Amino acid sequence: MSAPDPSLLSINTATVRAQWPLPDIISALARHGIRGISPWRDQVAAAGLDDTARRIRDAGLTVTGLCRGGMFPAPDREGRRAAHDDNRRAVDYDVRRTQLAQLTALAADVQPSKLNALFASPYDGLAKLWVIWRGLGLRRTYPALFARGDYRPVSITGARKEHLVAFARTHEKETIVVVAGRLFASLNIDVGALPVGDAWGDTTLDLAFMGARDGIDVLSGQAVAVARERVPASMICRTFPCALLHFPNTSGSRRTATK
Repeated sequence: MSAPDPSLLSINTATVRAQWPLPDIISALARHGIRGISPWRDQVAAAGLDDTARRIRDAGLTVTGLCRGGMFPAPDREGRRAAHDDNRRAVDYDVRRTQLAQLTALAADVQPSKLNALFASPYDGLAKLWVIWRGLGLRRTYPALFARGDYRPVSITGARKEHLVAFARTHEKETIVVVAGRLFASLNIDVGALPVGDAWGDTTLDLAFMGARDGIDVLSGQAVAVARERVPASMICRTFPCALLHFPNTSGSRRTATK
């Protein structure tokens, strides 16, 4: 696999925060030709918002994300409570309520065009919120599957196998299969295009352990039929660049959808 074009990369600054302060990270990215940066809120606060914005502009970088929360660790209860409150202040709950209302409407009528609209503005977080919300809904509906299901890595073959990771969990003949894409910048697809459908070429997933099963992709809403050992990634990721496949236990009456 060829090395990706550094100008297509973005760095989450948490990966190098132990080595450098934010101003030095910005300089290093510019020096190595990496054009995207996703800083953390506490780093921006320490360096100063205006100064950070100026440095990013002068370096010719694009802000691809702002990591607003997640700093929870603390040595005592008081510190953890302070961290919890700080993280809550970083969330605009009015915006999230509005977005959840949009996603609730989408869930009632999932269509490819509506899924594509989640990516129209990559900075509003709608696509990520959709994945989280649907995944948590499935876990709420089937808690035993998530808590006690066994873990099985899923083998992937094909020219783009390095760009997918997948695993399955099974409990009492009920199965979920999680499929996630990675390293999109080196897929050599058009800028702005989603890695779906034919973008996956001959890449396949080995689902032979399940036998013939019918299920549904909780993210795209599409039915998924496993009738052979190797299932094309182009079918699984037909309209969405990742998948959360649910195969119910057909031996009894069980719920097969999540709200």
